[in-house]
Amino acid sequence: MKEDDNLLELNPSQLRNHRNWTDAELPERVQTLVLSPVEDISLDAATQALSELISAHEGLRSRLCHDDHGIPRQRVVSADEALADIHDSIETRPYEPGENLWGTVPVQPRESSVKAVFYLERDRVAAIKLSLSHVFVDSLGKQAVTAHLAELLRRSGSAAPGITPQASTYAKGNEHPDVQESTAYWKSVLANAPRSCTYGAGERPETEQAQVSQVPLGRDTSDRLVATFRRLRVSPQTAWVAALSTVVSLLSGQHRHTFKTTHGNRALPADFRAVAQIAQPFFCVVDGDREDTLRRRVEKSGEVLDAAAGKTMYDANALLDWLNSEERSSGSVFQPAFEVNYVPTIRRAHASFLYGPAPEQLRNVTMRYDPAAGKPDLALTIRHLPEPLLLLTVRGPLCAERDARKLLDHGLTFLDALAEHPDLPISELGIPELGARGSLLYGHRSGVAIDPEMVRRLVLSAPGVTSCELTPRHMEDGSIELHARLTTRGVPDEKELRAQLRRAQPWYAGSIVPDVLVIEPDGEGAGESKEGA
Repeated sequence: MKEDDNLLELNPSQLRNHRNWTDAELPERVQTLVLSPVEDISLDAATQALSELISAHEGLRSRLCHDDHGIPRQRVVSADEALADIHDSIETRPYEPGENLWGTVPVQPRESSVKAVFYLERDRVAAIKLSLSHVFVDSLGKQAVTAHLAELLRRSGSAAPGITPQASTYAKGNEHPDVQESTAYWKSVLANAPRSCTYGAGERPETEQAQVSQVPLGRDTSDRLVATFRRLRVSPQTAWVAALSTVVSLLSGQHRHTFKTTHGNRALPADFRAVAQIAQPFFCVVDGDREDTLRRRVEKSGEVLDAAAGKTMYDANALLDWLNSEERSSGSVFQPAFEVNYVPTIRRAHASFLYGPAPEQLRNVTMRYDPAAGKPDLALTIRHLPEPLLLLTVRGPLCAERDARKLLDHGLTFLDALAEHPDLPISELGIPELGARGSLLYGHRSGVAIDPEMVRRLVLSAPGVTSCELTPRHMEDGSIELHARLTTRGVPDEKELRAQLRRAQPWYAGSIVPDVLVIEPDGEGAGESKEGA
């Protein structure tokens, strides 16, 4: 490490990603931008503009490393070192009109934070593609890069304006008092949140099939939706959260559920010029009801989003560990019902993008199932650059029940009805429920709809358990507890059995660890234990 390097703490957003992403995945975690210079510009002038861009932003001069104690850090190298690296790695390719330039270029964050490709047409730069490591740059940071580079290209390499917010501005570790205070707030919000949403039963593999539906909105549809949002005085994010919340209600019958959304952590105008990775997931609870109208579901969604607004960075690792701790789990891993990410547009970046084709697609992909990461099986991203686009990803049992395009259509059905009949009950939207609902047991204190057969399979997966009989017990508060009577051979003590079941539970969709275990070893005697509330 050189003396002029600046070693930064990873902020809470980066720390969460560092734990979620494997070493093999890191180079593929990139943000890609493609823009076309407004003016005729040479390769030398474009290279100079890129050099000034990289010199101006710590986030584009960063490397992932570990300090002497093995703690991950963000190392900001000197401008000279960063420019030497980027100049050695710049690719030049011939520009072909109509070519889709949006293919991903991997970036190894231990070696670089940006890769550049210049597309040339008759010795002039027709397009520039930058791949930015997601370790150091989030989606709003990508837009800040786009706006700044476009300005530099228009200035043909003249001096860039000063940049105030830097990666170091946000380098607060998880022990920072502000982070600790925010973490305590989210614990209070989620203390009694529904643990997960059951879309179907089945055992889940470590790598599973998923579907992605990509649908360009089209300018007419986009304008119509914006007009609806303005007339009803709701934000686009609120309307989309309400749409997916309603779809989840009607599919699963679980009207109170937790959802995930990404918050940019950018409160001041200057924050929107920052090239940094500071966006974080927030988890909120919609207290829905089967009698809700479309308007009421929108109001409920807006209330929880408003309550989350203005919250600062928190320790997501600590929050999820707490939610999945034995005393908080209620027998189920924490997995939100759905996710909505509405990516706002920085207007300065909009005109700079090179618009490319974004065809409608329905594609099958494989995804790694990581139970501890708090990732939903249903996730929607709404973005407007380079053009209005919906991306819906579905995995797990829900993927087997309904394809991604159909689920996206359900969400659009909600928004179309909201425009014309905002006081329509959600039950009249005509969205058919999932086939798995008939076998589910509702009312458990975890908020999870239980498939008894999957609970039996979970319990019987423990070595030495030879039989399992389940009995739901109705409690005075209206909830249910699930009691299990087991016969066993050579099972370890009950504490270890519970630990085994807790580790296995996320891999059995629709299951929980029973609240009460009555164990009869070899048919003789009985022991009883009840998991903490």
